Amino acid sequence: MPRPPCRIPLLRPVRPGARWATAAARAARAAGYSSRSSGIATPPPPYPLRAGAAATTTEAAEAAADAAAANNPSRTLLTLAIETSCDDTAVAVLSRCRATGRASLLFNERISSDNRAFRGVNPAVAVQGHNASLGPLVRRALATLPDAAADDDYSSSTTTAAAAAATTTSEGSSATSRSSRTLNVGGRQKALPDFVSVTRGPGIMANLAVGLNVAKGLAVAWDVPLLAVHHMQAHALTPRLVDALGMDMDMGMDKDTATRGHGNNTIGSAAAASPDFPFLSLLVSGGHTQLVHSASLTDHRIVATTGDIAIGNLLDQTARVILPEDVLEASPDVMYGRVLDAFAFPPCPPPPPPPGPTSPPRPFAASAASAASEAAAASEAAAATPGATHDDGVAAQHEAFFRPATSRADEIADVPSGYPWTVPLPFRNSRRLAYSFSSIHAHVHRLAAERGPHMDLAERRALARHTLRAAFQHLASRLVLALEDRPELLPLLNARGTKAAPLSSATPAASPTTTLVVAGGVASNRFLAHVLRTTLAARGFPGVRLVAPPVALCTDNAAMVAWTAMEMYEAGWRSDLSACPIGKWPMDPSVGLGILGVDGWLRDGAAA
Repeated sequence: MPRPPCRIPLLRPVRPGARWATAAARAARAAGYSSRSSGIATPPPPYPLRAGAAATTTEAAEAAADAAAANNPSRTLLTLAIETSCDDTAVAVLSRCRATGRASLLFNERISSDNRAFRGVNPAVAVQGHNASLGPLVRRALATLPDAAADDDYSSSTTTAAAAAATTTSEGSSATSRSSRTLNVGGRQKALPDFVSVTRGPGIMANLAVGLNVAKGLAVAWDVPLLAVHHMQAHALTPRLVDALGMDMDMGMDKDTATRGHGNNTIGSAAAASPDFPFLSLLVSGGHTQLVHSASLTDHRIVATTGDIAIGNLLDQTARVILPEDVLEASPDVMYGRVLDAFAFPPCPPPPPPPGPTSPPRPFAASAASAASEAAAASEAAAATPGATHDDGVAAQHEAFFRPATSRADEIADVPSGYPWTVPLPFRNSRRLAYSFSSIHAHVHRLAAERGPHMDLAERRALARHTLRAAFQHLASRLVLALEDRPELLPLLNARGTKAAPLSSATPAASPTTTLVVAGGVASNRFLAHVLRTTLAARGFPGVRLVAPPVALCTDNAAMVAWTAMEMYEAGWRSDLSACPIGKWPMDPSVGLGILGVDGWLRDGAAA
């Protein structure tokens, strides 16, 4: 498949003789990089270099010292990362000790653009938000860089390599590695990041360009490499970051402890083993819904994806027609899917309304009253339990409302709502490994239009619950079908080649285990965790371990970009300064170019 040309023109300065050298030529000459850009020339850097043989010798000495320092297994890697793929402007500073593998999140903040007037993301408003917020965020992030003089891991560990590579020029001056250089931030000497990380795509082109251009400027100003990474790859790898931070990530646990801001973010209980390749990823966000088999850092194959709208988009748009107007107006942002969930499962659910002359037919009313009564009783019981929390009451409602189907036949049957309507499951008559949410979207909008004037608060809450149930059960249904129809995806089969027995006849300890990573903004939904966990157990896969990042790391953030860039950096990858934003960028090379199929990747020959 031919590679698409870069659509953003490159402005190349006039080259005044031997005083200019291109970044690619310098890297190839001194550090052994090889370009994957199919012969596309790299523009020269916008800064002059010293002329003559002395400059060439100096550059070679600097590059040699850089390579020696970068490959030093005892030093700590440091990066500043930027994320601007949609409406969140995010910056992070991440460090990682190569010797221990432990990471510290020194800074992690994001600012969302205000799109409430549009009740959805307006790209022009989001771009203005990026332009206004990115500079101040970067400035605050720089203040959290480690002090160079106080932290030998960032400075002194490279001094020997730099000194060994120091070369005396023809003028008698001495050149040292950039690895020993520091930044002056507010009068304090700070450690220089080893590279700058940024999201290249997929996303909104204009929004991506803001972050990418700032990242390029920092990389050039600091004379360090650029790592422009894949947004969905970053979501998929986030649990590996969470493990390196020492935080818990078992899905359904309390995930509200992620640090927002700077400080040592190695808090929380020790997590279980980091998700090792291969593993399955369920990526659920406002722009994507994908079940992905991750075989390695850059090898991700799509098992199932949506052919229409993403689940996050479904929840945001159906929330607009389900939620009462005052609830919508009170939302602090346009993440209406989150508001829909809070409305569907409030901390203290109201009792079911008494029967009246406008009550639904009796079979439905009995079902609605039963479900609401169970939810209210469960919530009250949880609240009365010593040490109970808000989450306990909500979890009790989840348990009372959703009981997993034990067979495919039960799964596709209509679920009574207590009203003269149901929200059917998509693809009920097909085992096709794909997602589709347009039918739920159309059905809910039609119900809201027909019954809107007559819907009271109780019916709106019921519609919210059944919309969430249908969407999440659809995710779980396709996951089960994938494990049943494609057992080669994961080692979920025992020695006899049969599925693990349900929990009723086998203990989890006796069943094979594997990992399902749930990532993306919707991954923070606890009702989704309940639906996935109970469905897998009921359908014969109790050994699957569900892991999800903390809430602050589920939504778009720069920490996941920093971690992905760090893994790519250690694997020997760098990004060319000519790299352009990519709006649509499938991870799977069988349906697109894949992560490494696009122009702009450089490979460090020493690390290949």
